[in-house]
Amino acid sequence: TKHEGIVYPCNQCEYQSTGQGDLNKHKQSHQVYQATEKEHIKTHKDSSHEAIKYSCNQCEYLATTNGNLKNHKHSMHDGVKYSCKQCDYQATQRSSLKKHNQVKHSRLKL
Repeated sequence: TKHEGIVYPCNQCEYQSTGQGDLNKHKQSHQVYQATEKEHIKTHKDSSHEAIKYSCNQCEYLATTNGNLKNHKHSMHDGVKYSCKQCDYQATQRSSLKKHNQVKHSRLKL
């Protein structure tokens, strides 16, 4: 993980994540799914209950759909242009790296 030691626990089960985004996605699993079309039920069942996983060959990310894996690769690996000089964080936009540095590495100077 990028920032070891940071843990985000689920308040509804034993799940823990090292990223707030992953926790938010996990929390959706506690919601009741209602489909409007039959094929949506199959997609939901496959991605949420059948443990179909697509793994990234560049990091430890696991996706429940091939589309999610493609989106992950594009946003996290293909478009990476800005790397943090103080940790392993990488960004696709300069503004994201700037915000990261302000939040994670800036020191309050009095």
